Amino acid sequence: APPSRAAERVDERLVLLRDPSGEEAEQFRKVRANLLSARPTPRTILVTSGAPAEGKSLFAANLASAFAETGQGDVLLVDGNLRTPELPALMAARTAPGLSEILLDRAHDPAGLVQSTDVEGLYFLPAGALGAEAAQTLSPKALRAALERLPQRFRAVVIDAPCAVEFADVSLMAPDVDGVVLVVRVEGGRRTASRKAVQILEGAQARVLGAVVWTGG
Repeated sequence: APPSRAAERVDERLVLLRDPSGEEAEQFRKVRANLLSARPTPRTILVTSGAPAEGKSLFAANLASAFAETGQGDVLLVDGNLRTPELPALMAARTAPGLSEILLDRAHDPAGLVQSTDVEGLYFLPAGALGAEAAQTLSPKALRAALERLPQRFRAVVIDAPCAVEFADVSLMAPDVDGVVLVVRVEGGRRTASRKAVQILEGAQARVLGAVVWTGG
């Protein structure tokens, strides 16, 4: 059976859907182009930040939309923020089951957990109902194993992760993806948290693709 489509509309802050010809949409296309020019080109990209409330979930949703816009293959947006997921509200999607059930091996059909969205070519996997439990049992290579159980047709997989400084989750997830994008806010003393996040990612031997200064909410 095909994935179910959300009944509500996605958040209007998905700029490529709301205003595809606007300046904000073009900025996401530039980020997409930079990521696609990296060698080796990353397929699985994790988005994190140094501190909470940096807008990284909205950034991840817009970035995934930018990849889907090319029409060169389906894209999967994964809610890896297991403790405090924000993407279901943005994507007008179900909150569970999802990634946490796959991580804890409680999903008989992982492919059936993938939802379609209002963005053509973009699909969504929520964090799931067992998020906090799954986060507490995260281990090295757990995310990689979970992603391997999902359909391999997706040309790009964008994962919204928690902030790198607050929990150990990102240290365990980041080595399992092809690259990491760090979302940065420059105001409010957040630069210190961003520098700490880079240290954490480097300590985990993650491939940091770059940092993006983001003013979205």
